[in-house]
Amino acid sequence: MAMPAPIPEPNPQNRRRHPRRASAAIATLFVPNENKPGQTVQMLDLSLHGVGFRSPTPLAFGAMYGLQLSENWLNLTARIRVLTSRPHSSGHHDIGAHFA
Repeated sequence: MAMPAPIPEPNPQNRRRHPRRASAAIATLFVPNENKPGQTVQMLDLSLHGVGFRSPTPLAFGAMYGLQLSENWLNLTARIRVLTSRPHSSGHHDIGAHFA
């Protein structure tokens, strides 16, 4: 009988409450209540409480945006609050945001 795989030690750096699901979808980032076209962003991952995506521009910590995503069965429009904005080697920025 095979032994079950050991449970990995929790990573104290990872504060996420729910698992992330990888996503390569294209989404639209927009400023709520402004009648301007949105910015196209590349999704990286999605969880119950937040989202990761790659943006062509940096975003300010705490800034509020709208995010619209349509991928296969998922149609999502949500308000997000930026938590992290890190430069990526591609010249874009990896953004972490919480659903607000």
